Amino acid sequence: MHTPNYFDAVRPATVPADTYPAILTNSERGVYFGWIRPEDADAESRNIRTWGVRNCYFWDTNEGIGSLAQTGPGPKAKIGAPVTEAILGLKANVFFCEISAVEAFNTAVWYNG
Repeated sequence: MHTPNYFDAVRPATVPADTYPAILTNSERGVYFGWIRPEDADAESRNIRTWGVRNCYFWDTNEGIGSLAQTGPGPKAKIGAPVTEAILGLKANVFFCEISAVEAFNTAVWYNG
């Protein structure tokens, strides 16, 4: 049973209710925004199941990756289109997002370069 939390108002309908927004990085310098269940992380394979995944090519901030989790992408950001579901190979870091970052990702224009 889902316990309501403050992300319910900004979570897309295609994303499971018991997930949390996060910035995910991998050893190949990939940066992604997505919704995760921390318990879905597989420590042995270093993979995590993710929903609403968006690749972050450029996030228009000089504050570093932590600011992406804090405030989200800026107006000149290059963010990929959302993918319904993916298994990401992490081998790096997970940063949980603030609600302001989620709102910015929800309104970020898809970059198709």
